[in-house]
Amino acid sequence: MDLAGPRPRTVLDPACGSGGHLIAALERRPGARVLGQDADPVTARLTTVRLALRDGDADVRPGDSLRADAFTGELVDAVMTNPPFNDRSWGHEELVAHPRWEYGLPPRMESELAWAQHALAHLGPDGVAVLLMPPAVAGRRSGRRIRAPLLRRGVLRAVIGLPVGGVPNVAVALTLWVLRRPSQGRGRAMP
Repeated sequence: MDLAGPRPRTVLDPACGSGGHLIAALERRPGARVLGQDADPVTARLTTVRLALRDGDADVRPGDSLRADAFTGELVDAVMTNPPFNDRSWGHEELVAHPRWEYGLPPRMESELAWAQHALAHLGPDGVAVLLMPPAVAGRRSGRRIRAPLLRRGVLRAVIGLPVGGVPNVAVALTLWVLRRPSQGRGRAMP
């Protein structure tokens, strides 16, 4: 949450699971508006209950965020998520012409880059997204077409390597990707 900047007022987790990121957002800023979506309807209901016990405006909905975004058009200050890794059935064929692919159509085998662009599509000006990603996303040849414009336009602000064991129950060292939506008044290119 610290990477999202000073106390975001609205936070989205499009793959919220049990709501850990959303709860952290509410703890950091009581009364914040948090939005979540999870593909598993039972998990979404349980997360709704967990968030109802906190002080804040929470809205959690069931459904696949990439295929059926429950918050289409909603812009937030921060997107915090741990998206599914290596998902080969993320909807590539159905979503070929989707307008959220501002930086290019994610390759079929790069669901993580689809999630990154999904997060960016929900950010308001100067909004920040922090995604937990496998380290291979930064180097796969197939994703170069998307990573290059993310870097050139100053959207990909950092890739932070975490140590092995830095994420519980994960046997590899993961990375945090920090993305920022440029404000309307600023140029999009890196200085």
